[in-house]
Amino acid sequence: MNKKIIIVCLACAISLSSMAQYNLHVEGRNLKDSQGHTIVLHGVMDTPSPYFNDYRWTKWVPELTSNNIPACLTYFDKLFSAITDTSQGAYCDAFRLHMDPCWTNDPNKTATNGGGENDISRFSESRYEYYLQNLYVPLAKSANEHGLYVVVRPPGVCPTNIYVDGDYQQYLLYVWDQFSKNTYIQEHAGVIGIELANEPVNVLNADGSNTANTLHDFFQPIVDKIRANGFKGIIWVPGSSWQANYTGYATYPITDELKNIGYAVHDYVGWYGSDENNPNVDGAISQFKSQVPVVETNPIMITEVDWSPQVANFDENDASTYHVNEHGEKIPNNLGTWATGTTSNWGNAYKKLIEHYGNISMTLSGTGCYIDIDSYINNNKVIPAFSNKTGGDEACGVACFNWYKTYAEENMERINYVPTTEDLDIESITASSNNFTISVGSNAVVTLISHAKSGKEEEITGKCTATSSDENVAYYNGSRIIAKEQGACTVTFKYTDTNGKTLTTTVDIHVPEYFPLTNVGLNPSIYGNGFFDETTGKLQTGQYGFGGWKFASGLDLSAYDYLTVELQEANTSWGLSFRLFDSDNYWSNPYSKTFDGKTSITINLNHLDIEYEDANKVKQYRTVDPSHIYIAGFWTMGDSPIYIKSITLTKKATSGISQLDNNEKDEIASVKYYTVDGHEVNARYNKGMKIKKITYKNGNVKINKCL
Repeated sequence: MNKKIIIVCLACAISLSSMAQYNLHVEGRNLKDSQGHTIVLHGVMDTPSPYFNDYRWTKWVPELTSNNIPACLTYFDKLFSAITDTSQGAYCDAFRLHMDPCWTNDPNKTATNGGGENDISRFSESRYEYYLQNLYVPLAKSANEHGLYVVVRPPGVCPTNIYVDGDYQQYLLYVWDQFSKNTYIQEHAGVIGIELANEPVNVLNADGSNTANTLHDFFQPIVDKIRANGFKGIIWVPGSSWQANYTGYATYPITDELKNIGYAVHDYVGWYGSDENNPNVDGAISQFKSQVPVVETNPIMITEVDWSPQVANFDENDASTYHVNEHGEKIPNNLGTWATGTTSNWGNAYKKLIEHYGNISMTLSGTGCYIDIDSYINNNKVIPAFSNKTGGDEACGVACFNWYKTYAEENMERINYVPTTEDLDIESITASSNNFTISVGSNAVVTLISHAKSGKEEEITGKCTATSSDENVAYYNGSRIIAKEQGACTVTFKYTDTNGKTLTTTVDIHVPEYFPLTNVGLNPSIYGNGFFDETTGKLQTGQYGFGGWKFASGLDLSAYDYLTVELQEANTSWGLSFRLFDSDNYWSNPYSKTFDGKTSITINLNHLDIEYEDANKVKQYRTVDPSHIYIAGFWTMGDSPIYIKSITLTKKATSGISQLDNNEKDEIASVKYYTVDGHEVNARYNKGMKIKKITYKNGNVKINKCL
């Protein structure tokens, strides 16, 4: 997020002093302390920056030096005391520390990429190493001494595009290599975690493409470097799209021998299908699972979130009434947070979301979003942020004062529970289901539960091992069952309890045809809200909607030549088409073939040639790769339902090929448009009939009339 506007709201999360004695680790989808108690953390984020700290510990200076360190440390020591002062109602138990680049950038260097927080051109290795030892680590130590669990993020924010094997990956490798070798950090890995990056936007392969494994390939080498250095603490892994997209990890999770991986997520008003005007709890829960599927397998920490009510009339033509967020959206002015909303609406919906999953920790986006900093600095009084302002009772400060106390009490109840002998005597283990039907290229989460003699039940997924009777059909990747090809197999899960007793349970896996026409297999709401009836084959999408299939690990159709799609009856709705995406991004450019009123179309999988315009409106041509199809299905206007009969894959020209134009087998060389009197125009010309001339690489030419 762009922090230039917000001074009030930059803070991190901290752990209760009574809990600091316990080292935290990941166990399945939960955080656990050293005694095995489930813990959920709550706190704030902050950054040691004179600007963002409102110049409370120093006036403006052209360069920060070692002389500024004592005042900065003293200031943060006061903040840590305030946010953990339970006698005054503050119950933070986590702190997110930003290693602010105002210390690590060389002021004598000239910025070459704009000079913002996402510009690493002035980064100085020598300054980083000095301030790591003399500022950042002492800040983490001070937070620990106040009972706070610390999550540390690297200096600055990610550039818009970051690449596997690119400069920014190398930058992060250096930053975390130095950090994870620090003696104090290694010795206190149970109370210090690493958040690998802040708000990646587009994470790309070295060639600029994006595939399901891209996030894994970018962050896995950094995890490996940290572990090779001996750091054993929790590593919090970000996603893309400003830390709101984690779909690639469902199939390609970060691997770690210690199994000590969590995922760091951001959430603001308007994200995950819930906003101030429509605080849709059920929709947000569903959308969060769709965008952050790792919530089912790993602990989550929302490391940025805040809200406060609108304070003035909003006029999109008056820049004084709004600020612009990272998506370019105009956000109405509020009491001093990044997002605009109220606790009664969006805030309470957000609370229900995190409580629904039960494994989501959080840190507000600033200390000033939790407490009134000046009240404490000047009067030693801890009061909720914005509580002395009109509308402050609807802001995140007051809400989180109440929430954090309740959550802290729940943590302590779990910590104080003493298991009985019968609690430890496990009689059986069961899976969330004994039968799964998973389409090729998709996956399913299995939850394992232990059943004790006392009747106590506990999730043990993270403690189980698994073997598949046929890994060519399906296998367990440590968090999910991945379907590879049609067939059936059995996955056996094994668990050994604290008494050394080994127990097992089995799960039967069925992998059906590639495009199952079932309510479970077909998703009618990939875009828009639709529905599908497996008994009739009826698919109704939302307006301009898309329904079909998503393949998290990519569907390989390269062994086939043709894909034939048949409808039960003709549909004349404009633009009805079947589309194939070789990217797991719905907004990428797919191959598309329209029905044009026909009941059947056949797609030549060897020539998925497309024409599109890039961001600069320049016409481009490429071929969709059938070896990794991530999304397939129907685009409709949403004005009438379609009735699907079948989807068939064939090799060689065995059926339906007579419907193909011979030119479809050849690659496109160029596409040009002309007016009816012969003048060349662009594709967007809309003043009447156009002539479309397609020239193929074999020399053939095809001419059509179009609007």
